[in-house]
Amino acid sequence: MFIFQTTYSANEKPKGHLITLLDVSYFLAPKNQSSRSFGIRSAKPFDGMSIHPTSLRSHLARGFTLVEMMIVVAIVGVLATLALVGYRKYIDSAKIGEAIQMCQSIRSAEESFRSEAMTYFNVSTSQTYYPRNSSFDNTKYAWVQPTHADYNRWMTLGVSTDGPLRYGYRVNAGAAGGAVTVAVSTTAVPNWPNPTLDVWYIIQARGNTREDGSPDTMMIGSSFTGELYWENE
Repeated sequence: MFIFQTTYSANEKPKGHLITLLDVSYFLAPKNQSSRSFGIRSAKPFDGMSIHPTSLRSHLARGFTLVEMMIVVAIVGVLATLALVGYRKYIDSAKIGEAIQMCQSIRSAEESFRSEAMTYFNVSTSQTYYPRNSSFDNTKYAWVQPTHADYNRWMTLGVSTDGPLRYGYRVNAGAAGGAVTVAVSTTAVPNWPNPTLDVWYIIQARGNTREDGSPDTMMIGSSFTGELYWENE
């Protein structure tokens, strides 16, 4: 083994050298001794690390085990699944938001019509949806459809939109004193007052933005309540 011989003064700590266990005797030396010579194992400059270079290289070269990689992949898969489900719910909620907004716009238009005519306007005399009446999918339709049977009546009601729509809409109205005879497309039929005590209207919305073969989303609003009822959201 190579031994390097060096000399330390009594009041000076060696600088730039690796201190080994052999140097302990230096600190225990009598204070009146001016200098002593000690042997150290290496004259390699001290790099500030206490880890042996070989152990350090082995530590840095260590990679991930198969179990660790499998755990990471499983966690990423679960997070991706949750993110996808949440994203789809957000998109579906945004699309059904169109129907909610349109039903509120139709309510406002009917109330404005009643303030002038003292009755609600029966728009959908053809008992069909507007601006689309079939093939409910994710395709958007322009609000202005001159060829539709109820086009002129919708224009008279004065409902405005921000752009093309995915849902179709029906609005039927009637006088007080009779039964509501409007056919609804929902599985559960609401309990309308019979006889009605005031003029009334029924709003229906229908659409299917999922395109996966699931039943159409149905929404119903009326003058009897301020709430909206829907199925197959």
